[in-house]
Amino acid sequence: SFVLLVDSEFNLLDKKLFDSSVVCTVVDAVLTSENELLVLGNYNSDISISGLQIRAKGESDLFLALFKGVGNKVDTKKLLGFGGRFDEIASALAIDSDKIFICSISFNIKKFRNMIIFF
Repeated sequence: SFVLLVDSEFNLLDKKLFDSSVVCTVVDAVLTSENELLVLGNYNSDISISGLQIRAKGESDLFLALFKGVGNKVDTKKLLGFGGRFDEIASALAIDSDKIFICSISFNIKKFRNMIIFF
């Protein structure tokens, strides 16, 4: 997966790659009131973005990354992982003035449940 920064003429200015040893998928992204980009996705094993790294606790976990466009560059500000020993699959992302809402499904062989995570 990756994030691209392009200008109004669709010229590529910068890109950030999501390096992962197995699978990494972007599910949703929103722009904050401070013009920062929140990106929600899933990953297995580990993921690294601009030197920030997290490792999954289970099969598939969620990641939330925060990017800021600075001139013609993309600055990676934060990288957060969330999950347990089973699969957590991200489905949607929303923001309020001071909260981030993540919708996900968590499941194992015996049961599954929907959950909403508040930050």
